[in-house]
Amino acid sequence: MHRGGGNSLKSPHNHGFNLIEVFNNLALWGENKFVTFADAHEQLLTQHKADRVTRIAQLCGSLCLTKREGNRASVENMKGNSFTDKVNSLFTTHHSLKRAGATHVAHWNNSRKIAFTLAEVLITLGIIGVVAAMTIPTLVANYQKKETVTALKKAYSQLSQAVKMSELENGDKEYWNYDLPAETFMNTYLKPFLKDVEQTNGFDIHKTINYKYLNGDRITESSVNDKNNSVIKLSDGTIIFVDGWSSGENIYRGILVDTNGFKKPNILGRDLFAFVITPSLGLTPSLEEVDREEALSDKLHMCSKSKSASNSGYACTLVIMMDGWEIKSDYPWR
Repeated sequence: MHRGGGNSLKSPHNHGFNLIEVFNNLALWGENKFVTFADAHEQLLTQHKADRVTRIAQLCGSLCLTKREGNRASVENMKGNSFTDKVNSLFTTHHSLKRAGATHVAHWNNSRKIAFTLAEVLITLGIIGVVAAMTIPTLVANYQKKETVTALKKAYSQLSQAVKMSELENGDKEYWNYDLPAETFMNTYLKPFLKDVEQTNGFDIHKTINYKYLNGDRITESSVNDKNNSVIKLSDGTIIFVDGWSSGENIYRGILVDTNGFKKPNILGRDLFAFVITPSLGLTPSLEEVDREEALSDKLHMCSKSKSASNSGYACTLVIMMDGWEIKSDYPWR
């Protein structure tokens, strides 16, 4: 038997076989197969997504087509209606059409309506009430003051003119007879020269009106309650009293004027005012010799509401005339 070297053991079919090369080729084949599988899986997912999108689009198309067909039918239905005018909304920017014969139109208003709450209304009314309670009495008082001053000034003008005209016929007032009874003095020196005299001595004024002093005390004496006084009433309602007073050596005639007649308040210094006719001065406010400060004091006959000022109110005419025919804030009006 012949024995040879190592090459004699290699079989013919294994000639040129390389094990490493075989493994490399096998790995490359597996890698290619894996990549091919991944690509196929990705393609499958992409196709699936595309199919879903297509299906959704088809469904949406069907719904949209149905909606459009419904709207088209509504429009076709509206063509048969007759709209005569437009109704504009007060709260929105759109307007609605009103069908002929319709009485109501529904408006869609998505804006907030502004309104006051009950509490706000009550608070507002309360504020208005408080302001009114504070201001109205002042306004009324101011109106009454102006009305009173106007009437007083008118009465003073009428009496002044009567005195001047009487002097033309009866001589200078210095020589008038101041000792005459009140009615005779009235009929001689004043009544003939007063215009619009409506009534004279035909009524007992002291029984008709209860006059009071400015401090609230009732007048129980003087010309307004003297049965021997002389009373005339003018057509505008003014009542004029004439009486005779004596103060020391000065002789004069007292004159009282009620600017609103029988109407209230019938208070000396409010609607009843005192004058005198003297030989030297003619018609002048009562107690013309005092100054304004004293006239507003609590002394006798002065313009004060104090209970200590007995017979209060006689000097009020003087105060108003001193103030330029005006009732000022310190005047005892209330």
